[in-house]
Amino acid sequence: MVTAAVSTDRVASVNPATGEVQAWIAATQPAEIPSIVARAREAQKSWALRPIGERCKLLNKLRAANIRSRS
Repeated sequence: MVTAAVSTDRVASVNPATGEVQAWIAATQPAEIPSIVARAREAQKSWALRPIGERCKLLNKLRAANIRSRS
């Protein structure tokens, strides 16, 4: 039986349909998590102040950019 090495500094992004590794993504180190969460909490405050219509437009723009980058 062959086993694959497990990396602690990166994570594989795997296509679930084929099992093929699409990309390797840098893993977040545990020590970084508190500052990431703090920044997210701050960002959420201004996001919550935006009208829902504006948030929808921004999310649709992000979705379109993601779709374009995959083509």
